[in-house]
Amino acid sequence: MESKLNQRLHNFLSEKRAIWLIIIGFALFLLGLLFFLFRQKIFDLTVTVDSSIFGQFGDLIGGLVGSIWALAGVILFYVALIDQRKDIELNRTALENQINEFKAQKEELKLTRELYEVQTSTAITQRFENTLFKLIDLHVSFVNNLRYESQSNVYIRGSCFRQFYVEISSKYDQSSIFLEIEKNFSLLSESYNKYGKENVDRFLTNYFKNLENIIFYIDKSEGIDAQFYVDTYKSIFSKHELLLLFLYTVIRVDSDIQPLFEKYGFFEFIDFEEKLVLDNRGYFDKKAYMGNDPFIS
Repeated sequence: MESKLNQRLHNFLSEKRAIWLIIIGFALFLLGLLFFLFRQKIFDLTVTVDSSIFGQFGDLIGGLVGSIWALAGVILFYVALIDQRKDIELNRTALENQINEFKAQKEELKLTRELYEVQTSTAITQRFENTLFKLIDLHVSFVNNLRYESQSNVYIRGSCFRQFYVEISSKYDQSSIFLEIEKNFSLLSESYNKYGKENVDRFLTNYFKNLENIIFYIDKSEGIDAQFYVDTYKSIFSKHELLLLFLYTVIRVDSDIQPLFEKYGFFEFIDFEEKLVLDNRGYFDKKAYMGNDPFIS
């Protein structure tokens, strides 16, 4: 009901109606002027001007025409207020749309940034893995190209590690049966220098350098799960390859690679049934065995 009333009022108080009122007022003004001129001889200077007639003409203009024009002015003012209100409403709607658009742009920018971060992380991981797999391929190539001859026997590939380890550990096992624990390291060094150092220097120098480079590369890389990649890498080691690495690291006292072997539990799957390992396992922190040392509670 109220809405219909407002609509009728708005239709009545329109700019078109105000213009008609102005025209009507102007027409009344002209009619009154003509009537006044018709009744009076204003151009005859000999005739005395009747001031009451001028007063009546003024009352007509001021009372009737002026009121009509005043009403037209009120209507135009009202129309201007309505238009201004519409403009304000339109501006408010436009502002709300701009705010919503800004929020949408902000959300889109956030999604774009998140996508960029994911793409950047993926690209970093891909570059890291490409380099890592090349280094691991080099590791495998070193192993596949090994060839060792000893006492008319020929050893190739992984069997070389077993033979190198057996030659060192057998001398160590025979000599350390009745020795005290504190003397084991010097005996291990003697056995290594006498029966293993030459072969390691000859066949495995580049192999161990590449191995250490791989561990250092994984540890220094950012934005990756280093433990996962170390676990993946150490899974390709054979039993005797891991035993020989253990021996080689123990001999090289205070080597830079030792803390990383401990950090990533590199000797998690070392064979503790080997006497050489049992006697020298204290060289590494227990973290190097990932809790698998049966003699450490």
